Amino acid sequence: MISYDLRIPTQHIRIRRRGWQRRMAGENVLRKGQKIYEPDAVRFERLYIPEPNTGCWLWIGAMSFGGRGAFRLSRPRRQVLAHRFSYEEFIGPIPEGLTVDHQCNNPCCVNPDHLKAMTQLENGRRYTQSITHCPKGHAYIPENTRIQMCEGYKTRVCRECGRLADAAYYRRKKAKKNGF
Repeated sequence: MISYDLRIPTQHIRIRRRGWQRRMAGENVLRKGQKIYEPDAVRFERLYIPEPNTGCWLWIGAMSFGGRGAFRLSRPRRQVLAHRFSYEEFIGPIPEGLTVDHQCNNPCCVNPDHLKAMTQLENGRRYTQSITHCPKGHAYIPENTRIQMCEGYKTRVCRECGRLADAAYYRRKKAKKNGF
């Protein structure tokens, strides 16, 4: 037979549907069907694995869009991004108007040493500078890059890819004209 008469030292615990309560040592803490919830910080530490080579803490819990970790808070009951929870838990609150950026460029990393609060503009510039080659592998060097306005934003365009696309277009046009 299972006994629900657990005795624990004085501490704050959260009991399902009853909120936070202070219990004294020796009192009956749980009744049948009730469950002790772990604090968010304890649950968080079970959901990552330290990676020794890079120092990243790889998130093994639920994933959100873009390979970022998702973590469900118990109070208030809502889901947050795991790297944002890590920053707030180990460093402090995220300043107003700033986002949390992964300095290691690993979206599933939750190591607070690899996270930095910065503006969205600075984050976008840092990301753009990290892309050194076009999708087809040509280097983004000044001789091979032109800046083009696209929907109000400046984007880099590979000139070699443009030359190859133009050549393919003229070959198709010529073949169509000749009846092939």
